[in-house]
Amino acid sequence: MNRPFLVSYAMLWLLVVLQSGLLFVLLREIGKTYLSSSSSFQRDGLAVGRRIPPLTVQTRRGLSRVESFFGSEFTIVLVASDGCSVCGPVADIVRRWSERTSDFGAVVLLNAPRLGAWADIGLDVVLVDPEDVKRKLEVRATPFVFVTDPNGQVMSKGLINTHAHLNALLKEALGKSRSPARPTEPQMVALAGSER
Repeated sequence: MNRPFLVSYAMLWLLVVLQSGLLFVLLREIGKTYLSSSSSFQRDGLAVGRRIPPLTVQTRRGLSRVESFFGSEFTIVLVASDGCSVCGPVADIVRRWSERTSDFGAVVLLNAPRLGAWADIGLDVVLVDPEDVKRKLEVRATPFVFVTDPNGQVMSKGLINTHAHLNALLKEALGKSRSPARPTEPQMVALAGSER
């Protein structure tokens, strides 16, 4: 074969390899952008309809099971971490909701080595293994909320930062739990008030 043909053939393969590399980098960057967006974090967590898995948690009184905190008509399960600046104010919003009515219980799963300032926030705060948060609860960012039924089945979920976010999750859970025979309007009106 002649030399110009071999050179053009080698250049063609070099161009194919270069374009493949560029395509890989482009797809990687698109994936990183998509997976680190806030809408991606909203899709985190156990799927609606699944049960919160059995977790061993550390309470002030020793080891316990997370299932022992379920029992109200709805339980707000707040996943928080000690390095999260938004988690404290969100915990206060959750506390106000749980005090508003006996239909709502609340527990904070704290992704931290110790309770620290979280010990006296007026809610049940338990320490959870960070690996359980990632692996079993499938949560990457905090503050993340699961609203569960008395059996620990997830009714709604999402990353929250404001009272309006929590209100939307609670309304979603209420809508899924109400049967046609039960009146919904009076309860919905009572829960729709916005407290900041």
